[in-house]
Amino acid sequence: MIFKKPAPMENLRSKVIYHGGTLPVPCRLQKGTLCLDGSRLILSAKDPDGRYDIDLSIPRDSIREVASEEKKYYSTTGYFLMLGYADSAGELHRLEIELRCFCRRARGRAALRMWIAALSGSP
Repeated sequence: MIFKKPAPMENLRSKVIYHGGTLPVPCRLQKGTLCLDGSRLILSAKDPDGRYDIDLSIPRDSIREVASEEKKYYSTTGYFLMLGYADSAGELHRLEIELRCFCRRARGRAALRMWIAALSGSP
């Protein structure tokens, strides 16, 4: 049996749903991707109408806080990544992003732990 080498933590990519935060964008549960590309965290999410598309590129060193949360839905569990970051003017912003995990709960938790470790700098 051949096992693939795991991807390096600097190149994480997940499908996500934007739930809210301090951006001047209403929560319309925009589906998109979250990507850690070297020293930048990139969030892109599309609104079905095209009015509230999100395209953020956040330097990794401007991320101030990272937390996780699990929310129980009717038939599943949502895995949320809560981010706090400072923009170029020093103003603090928050994001609430749900990881789209169409898999077992343990895999969803593992993906969330990988994001927490990669963004907080802990192993």
